[in-house]
Amino acid sequence: MSCGDSVTPSHVAASVNQDGRYDPFKLLHLIMMNHSNSGMDSISEDLGLEIEKDFVKSTYDNIAQDFSDTRYKRWPRVDAFLCEINTGLLLDTGCGNGKYLGNPNLFSIGCDISLNLLQICKHRRFEVVLADMCRLPFRFEVFDAIICVASLHHLSTEKRRQGSLSDMAKLLAPNSRILVQVWSYEQDSREGSNPYLKNEEITTTRSHQPREHVNVSQHLILPVHINRTPFVEQDLLVPFQKKSSIANKEVHPSKTSERELRYYHVFREGELDHLFTQIECLEIEKSYYDKGNWCVIGMKKTQVT
Repeated sequence: MSCGDSVTPSHVAASVNQDGRYDPFKLLHLIMMNHSNSGMDSISEDLGLEIEKDFVKSTYDNIAQDFSDTRYKRWPRVDAFLCEINTGLLLDTGCGNGKYLGNPNLFSIGCDISLNLLQICKHRRFEVVLADMCRLPFRFEVFDAIICVASLHHLSTEKRRQGSLSDMAKLLAPNSRILVQVWSYEQDSREGSNPYLKNEEITTTRSHQPREHVNVSQHLILPVHINRTPFVEQDLLVPFQKKSSIANKEVHPSKTSERELRYYHVFREGELDHLFTQIECLEIEKSYYDKGNWCVIGMKKTQVT
C-alpha cells in the first residue's frame, strides 16, 4: 500500500513522544491501523487466529513454568465469588496453571490453549481440557459457575471476544453466575495503589523511552509495551522476561533472561460491560475495578424476553 496519501496532521501530532521527539514507527503504526478502518476489529479471522497462535499459545507454551512460578496468589474478590458457590460444577476458562481449581466444595474443570500449562495442572491432579476459548467443548447449561480471569483479553478482535463470552453463557445453567476479569487500559489508583505500576519517577522515565514496534504480519504492526508504565495503546504486545537455565547462566553469565511477547487487548472503562450487554441471556450483577483490572459478574437469566 502507499502510505503517503494516508498521512494526516493528526497522525503526525500523535506520533510525537512525551519528550517531544518524533517517532516514525509510531506514525507507521497509526497509518496502518487507519488503513484498516477499525484496527484489530477489521482483521480477518485467519489473521486473528495467527496472532493468537504466535503470541498467545506459543508464548505461554514457551514460558509455562516460569509464568506458573509467578502466578500463585489468588485475587481475593475472585476467591470471594467462589466462596459464594456452596456446591456444584465450576468451569475456569483460560485456567493457566490452575490456581483457581483447588476448591474443596466444587467440582472444578479448567481449560486452556497451552498444553504446557495444562501439564502443570495435571501434575497438580486437576481436571483440565485442552481447548480454544472460542470453541468450548462442553454441553450447554451444565455449569453452576464460570470464571474467566485474565484470559479474554488475549483474543484479538471484538467479534472473537463476544463469541467467547456468548459460548460461556450457553454453558451456564439458568440462574448461574459468571465472573470475567480483564486487564484495564486505565492503570490508575482509584481503589488504592496499583502494584503493576512503578513509582511516578520511574514510570515517567520509562514512558519517555522510544516505543518498539513488531511486524506481526505483512499488514499489521503492533507496539511493544514498556512494562510497569501506563498503557498507551489498547492492542499491544507485552514482554515476559523468561528466566535462563542454570546451565545457560554458567555459559553466558551476562545473559540472565530472554524475552517472550504476549498479545493483549486491554479494555477501556465500560468496554467489558458493553460486551456483556450484547449477550441477551446475561444480565450484569456487578461491575467493578480491581487494581488495574475491569471485572464483571453476570447472571444467566431464567428466560430471555
